[in-house]
Amino acid sequence: MYFELDRDYRPELLDELWACDAIHLSGGNTYHFLHWLRKRELFEPLRRYVAGGGVLIGVSAGGILMTPEISISGLLGDTPLPELEDLTALGLVDFSFAPHLNTLKDWKPLRDYARRNNRTIYGCRDGVGLLVDGENIEFIGDIIVF
Repeated sequence: MYFELDRDYRPELLDELWACDAIHLSGGNTYHFLHWLRKRELFEPLRRYVAGGGVLIGVSAGGILMTPEISISGLLGDTPLPELEDLTALGLVDFSFAPHLNTLKDWKPLRDYARRNNRTIYGCRDGVGLLVDGENIEFIGDIIVF
């Protein structure tokens, strides 16, 4: 099933969404995605879904949204929303995630971010990823750790 958060939002489909074996959080602008998840009050339902055994798949922005906060998105090319002051994300993992590293020319800002925030960053080039199951993290391909 496809579930839209912004213009074509259909709350009557939420029960069907929560009944899915897996939910895919797609890419796009992480700031916009965070805005719409908040506006639709989906943070706690997503957390409950995962706590209940649901599988959450995050690609690009969707992966960043599983981390404690999304400020790393600005280092990766996303345009911030000035009105979005609270960058707290789902907090399902205790690390930061940096997708599309193959498109970045300079990784120094990511190293600085990791030091400044005292948080590990798992960086992925396109085509690789992470599988998180509870406390276990499996690398799929070559992951860069900052």
